[in-house]
Order: sequence, then structure tokens, then C-alpha cells
Amino acid sequence: MGAFSSSSLGNGIPVRRPADIPSLRCGAAAIPQPISSISLFSKRALQFFYLIAAMGSANKRYFILNKPTGMVSQFISSHEVPLLGDLHFNFPEGTHAIGRLDGDSEGLLLLTTDKTVTRKLFLSPVPHLRSYLVMVQNEITAATFLQMQQGIPIKIKNAETYIAKPHAIRIIEKPLSLYKYAADPREIYPHTWLLITLTEGKFRQVRKMVLAVKHRCLRLIRLSISNIVLGDLDPGEVKEISGPEFYALLDSGHNT
Repeated sequence: MGAFSSSSLGNGIPVRRPADIPSLRCGAAAIPQPISSISLFSKRALQFFYLIAAMGSANKRYFILNKPTGMVSQFISSHEVPLLGDLHFNFPEGTHAIGRLDGDSEGLLLLTTDKTVTRKLFLSPVPHLRSYLVMVQNEITAATFLQMQQGIPIKIKNAETYIAKPHAIRIIEKPLSLYKYAADPREIYPHTWLLITLTEGKFRQVRKMVLAVKHRCLRLIRLSISNIVLGDLDPGEVKEISGPEFYALLDSGHNT
């Protein structure tokens, strides 16, 4: 068991650093253990970690954006493309997007002035669930659906093969019940709406998954990260939440 850090809560309970939480190693990369194998102590330590982060968030700001399709997830670009700075919202200096959402994707994007959030979210030893509403061309058969449930080999960085297996996948008959802007003129042609939940997002993973089973992705809408949800935000609308609320939602939405 790894050593404790010198930091502690006000009652003197030592806080275990996230780097000390057990992981499996594959080559040079550390791979988090499945949630079922992470000790109760590690989960409690991570909760303390988020509590401390929330306590230190007083001077930082956190935003939820419904990113419109066609907009890139950055404030500066060398290309003539719609940017986050083009939104009708006065972001404070130092605001950056947490992670990314491709230009041709839409939905939930988190922004903050807190430079530590990306590490806490994407390098966490406990996975965070991310849900996507996806429209694909043509109707998905039962055999293809089963194939997607069991995992699809896709190519990622350096042409490495990765088995992309969703945490959960469902066929959605009424996408408007999940996202009020889901109506699409291409619905007159054969198509399928899916709700795909992942515990990690490799580069363009969802698009590669559906393409691997011979379906083209027509729309990809991120609905949630942990318990931070898109809700009823209009495309281009920004909502600010407090630091304690942000970390409470992030902490309560672990894969369980």
C-alpha cells in the first residue's frame, strides 16, 4: 500500500494521493483497475480528494456549455472556424475547455479557470461515465447491436488496436425525450438512435465504433459527464455552477 501524502483534512485524517491508488500497468502506461476491484479505502480517499478540491475552488469558476455543432472546443485557432470566444458570454481570462468535443459533435462541454480539473477528471483512478446520444445511418440489426455490446476493435494512437466496449448501449425510440433538439431532417431515411455510455473516451471512439460496424455517424451529442448533465440548455447557451456543486456532481457520478 502506497504512502500517505502530507496533506490532511481538518480532523487530521491523512489523504492518500491519487497516484498511490493501485493500478495495473501495461508497458509504460498505467491502466486504472476496474471499479469493482478498487478498494473501498481507495474510493473513500478519492472522495476526500474531491472534497479538498471543492474547498480550494472558491476563486475558480466553472461553466457548462451546450456546444453547437461546427464549433471547435477552443478559444484560439489558426483556421477560420467558429470558436468558443464567439459565444455571447463573457468568459473570464484563463478559461479553458476540459477535454474536447469534436467540431462536428455537439452537446455538453465543461469549461473552467481551474487548471487542475483535467487531471482530476481524466486521470482519476475511478472512471467517470460519459453518455452520448448518437444518430447513425441505416437500421442497426440485432447481430450488430450484440457485436457493439461485446466490444469493437478500433484503431487509436500510433495505429494501436483498442477494443472499444461501451459501459452501456441502448436503442432509443424517442430521442426527443433525452434531448429537445434531437429532431433531424434525415430521420425520413433509415436510421437508428443509440444511447452509448463510456467510462473513457479514446480519440473519436464513438464514431470509430459505429463506422467499424458499417454505420456512419450522423450526429453525436454528449449528454452527461458523471452527474453533470446537459439538461435543457439551448445550443450556445452557457450556465455557471459553483465549485462545490461542480465537484459534488463529478464525485457522485462515478461508475458504480
